[in-house]
Amino acid sequence: MRTARHGLPLMLAIIGGSPQRFGPYIDLYRRAADQFGKHPHPVGLHSPGFVADTDEEAKELGCHDLEEGARPSGAPDRKAIAIAGDDPDDLTVAVAVVEGLGFDPVVAGPLAEGLRIQPGTELFGANTGAAH
Repeated sequence: MRTARHGLPLMLAIIGGSPQRFGPYIDLYRRAADQFGKHPHPVGLHSPGFVADTDEEAKELGCHDLEEGARPSGAPDRKAIAIAGDDPDDLTVAVAVVEGLGFDPVVAGPLAEGLRIQPGTELFGANTGAAH
């Protein structure tokens, strides 16, 4: 409520669990901003590290794919990383980050489509290029 009262943007840190459970906080922020006569800013979300069902699975996934899989733009064996988002400006930043890491970005669609690329789904960790 204080964030909305002062007209500041809201930033959420998701340390574990489903991002959907933070929806009520976003709704509350937007309702409070409206009640205080403030314009609600875009909501930021931060989820550090790898997301997995267990600590063991997260350790197994590790960062080695990012460290070992990066390739220059145009390389025939360059892999893709899927991203999802609702805000075009945020997606532009995410695309630049993925490209900077040495991967081809593939925009999967709105944030809700991110469920298709989470751990345990067919697309997660598929190790394919953008053309597949």
